[in-house]
This record gives sequence, C-alpha cells and structure tokens, in this order.
Amino acid sequence: MLSLLSLHTIRSRSQDTSAYQEIEFSAAAQWSQRQLKANREVIIIGDFNSTPWSDRFRQFVRRCSAPRHMPRSSDLINSQK
Repeated sequence: MLSLLSLHTIRSRSQDTSAYQEIEFSAAAQWSQRQLKANREVIIIGDFNSTPWSDRFRQFVRRCSAPRHMPRSSDLINSQK
C-alpha cells in the first residue's frame, strides 16, 4: 500500500514562522514513521519552502527514516525551473 502526503510548509521569514515550519516538518516526519511502521510505502511531495541542502530539510529527511529513492539535490533544483 502507498501513503501520499502533499505538504506546503510556511516560509521561514521570522523566528515565529521558522518555529512553525519546524512543527510542520516534525509532524510530517512523525506521519512518515507511522506509515512505514504499518508497512506502507511513503511519498511526501510539495513545496517545502526550504533548500535541499539546508539543515532543517536534511534533518526532516533523516527523521522520515531516510527514503530509499530520495532525489538528488540537483534534481530538486532543476524541477523548479
């Protein structure tokens, strides 16, 4: 079975919005972990308002239990053109 999450996080522009974005990433990572424990494949798509090389995004990927088919950073950058 496949679980799909479409996510559009808030843009981190201030201390408050940065904290809220962290909450969003944390909730999505927890959701991913629950799906994986239920033996489901997980896809998370969307506008993360974050660069693939940012610490917050990398932590998010790790907390999601390291997806096997994570696109390369260059794929993510090129998809925005």
